[in-house]
Amino acid sequence: MWLLVSSILTGGLLSNWLFADNHQYLIVYWCWSIAIALALSGHSGPSSWLLDKQARALLAITMFGSVIQKSASTDYLSGDFFEFTLLTDHRFAFLSSMLGVTDFELRTVWQGVEELQQGVFDPKEISLPANANVRTAALVITYWNLVIQTLIGALALFAIRRMLLKSLSALLLLFVATTYFFAPVFGFGWLLCVWGLSIHNPGGKHRPLFLALIGLLLLYQIPFRELFPG
Repeated sequence: MWLLVSSILTGGLLSNWLFADNHQYLIVYWCWSIAIALALSGHSGPSSWLLDKQARALLAITMFGSVIQKSASTDYLSGDFFEFTLLTDHRFAFLSSMLGVTDFELRTVWQGVEELQQGVFDPKEISLPANANVRTAALVITYWNLVIQTLIGALALFAIRRMLLKSLSALLLLFVATTYFFAPVFGFGWLLCVWGLSIHNPGGKHRPLFLALIGLLLLYQIPFRELFPG
């Protein structure tokens, strides 16, 4: 069955590969990982050891790939990327409002970006509101992402001892719970939870937490953000 599912998803991805989101590629890789684990394990079910290794490898590649890409961007390291995103992306309007940006300022920026995309006027005419809280939040988000993703990637590759495996699960839970509260990319969040469930952790106490986190991501989809401008 997983071979069929993997083949169908691969076909769908290839038909729209240029516009597919990053997590859609990762979902296809994971489905093939399950199919391979089943093929190598026979009828007894997928090997938990093999799924653990595949989940850790994909998690490490994802985290380190993200860190390398971000570290190569001067706009990201300076905090400019997240400052711009907080002020121009409708999905972060609720956070920008909490940081003190007024509805009028946000709507003015959005209108300017929309007109720019339509080729209405020179981009120099767009003025982003100067807000110290937004600037500080952008820098905190920037380096929080770099640090926690680096730690998760390193632990996914090298964690062997019980304490380090628990640290991996704790950091992954924290990353998903905080990141996808603000950034509604739930498909990627669920995939990270599935990887967390697949990684072997002595005692298995992390499993109920990852299952609960999947439920929390469902709650995050409640449109509370519509209470803010946009």
